[in-house]
Amino acid sequence: MKESHGTCNKRSCRQSSGYFSYRSSNPEDIFELARHAKHVGAKAVATVVPFYFPYSQADIIRFFKRLIEVSELPVFIYNNPKTTGVTIDVETLKNLKEAGLYGIKDSTFDLLYFYGVKFSMDMNDFYYISGTEAFIIPSVPLGADAAICGLANALPEPVVELYNETIKGEFKKALELQLRVNKLRDVQHYAQL
Repeated sequence: MKESHGTCNKRSCRQSSGYFSYRSSNPEDIFELARHAKHVGAKAVATVVPFYFPYSQADIIRFFKRLIEVSELPVFIYNNPKTTGVTIDVETLKNLKEAGLYGIKDSTFDLLYFYGVKFSMDMNDFYYISGTEAFIIPSVPLGADAAICGLANALPEPVVELYNETIKGEFKKALELQLRVNKLRDVQHYAQL
């Protein structure tokens, strides 16, 4: 597993910020990959909760505290309830932030969740990354640090333009782009059916 990770990610390290995301049903695999990530040039690691078995919030706290302990890199939690069957509670995030959690990639598609995170945590030292291009306008002006967008893998230009117009505060143009990006997103999702 480490060999394929190193081979496929050495190139992406040079081309990106080096944010590596892991998924496994085995926590030990995730811990091993997190320890290995620094050696292949990663700058941070992220993972969803181990999948297959249901995890309580207490289980999530134990797992991520251990991951923070074994990783030499900043750790992000990837909140993706659609694929894991569990949503990370804001109180769990607060607990993990105190243990050293660096931030969250949020793919809940829930603006109220974003607002809950934003208004109950100090966002100056906790990174919030939107996990969808559909929420760039609603989240970035209010404190999201970035967006990691699936559509950008296929069509990076409109997503990057939307992000740039949003951070410049050009909201009229950004809204036009957000609507266009949302339509492209719909097409992408229909094509996957």
